[in-house]
Amino acid sequence: MAGSLHVLPAEFPNLPDWIWRAYEWSEKIIFEHDFTAVQDHIYLERGESLKSVLPAPLWQALNEAWPIGHPLGPVGSLKLWTELMLLSLARVRIADGVETQVLQRSLRDKKTITYLEAIAEFAELADEIPVATYLEALSISLAELPNVEQNFVDLHQAWLTGRIEEVERVVTRSAVFQIPQIASRIVDVRNERWIPKILAATNSERRTLIVVGAMHLPRENGLLAMLHRAGHRVQLVT
Repeated sequence: MAGSLHVLPAEFPNLPDWIWRAYEWSEKIIFEHDFTAVQDHIYLERGESLKSVLPAPLWQALNEAWPIGHPLGPVGSLKLWTELMLLSLARVRIADGVETQVLQRSLRDKKTITYLEAIAEFAELADEIPVATYLEALSISLAELPNVEQNFVDLHQAWLTGRIEEVERVVTRSAVFQIPQIASRIVDVRNERWIPKILAATNSERRTLIVVGAMHLPRENGLLAMLHRAGHRVQLVT
């Protein structure tokens, strides 16, 4: 199992050797979901806008924070959960992350690829979170904008060196983890749904690499603790 970063700092676009060693060892790769299909689920219905949902001060602050010419389009066209997740990257330059780079090589090498969930399942969980909860989270994220670049640097360094406790410390700074109603659905519920598939993969005769976001690994409800409770010995591979 590899904990991933979905995007990397533009200054450090290369994956560490331990990712590629795990890739070369594997015969089959399991991702969270098909990241190439994400754009089918992140937009509001045609004619809708966040401007009609957000209080005027919050709408103005979000507009000011949103990068001009963002590749996903104007701020008002995206769902609240998409805005929340992208705000943490609003002021950083990014490069393709683990999934994109590994997928590209997997397709060239014709490795078997499967998924722990459909992107529609993730979108459904995110869509069910109340608007009021997202408004609280957006307010927190906007207030934290001056710190996002340093948080990203800290997360990348902790991830590179396999310091899972430090990864946990950095990710829990985010609004997602500061609001339990969001963390429960976007992280914990998904972990619970994934664990039967992950346990099944441990019994496969094919060498299987499971790639999940690093934030899914730590904490009491994280995948590492869940695997330990299921009777598996979990250790860092160096």
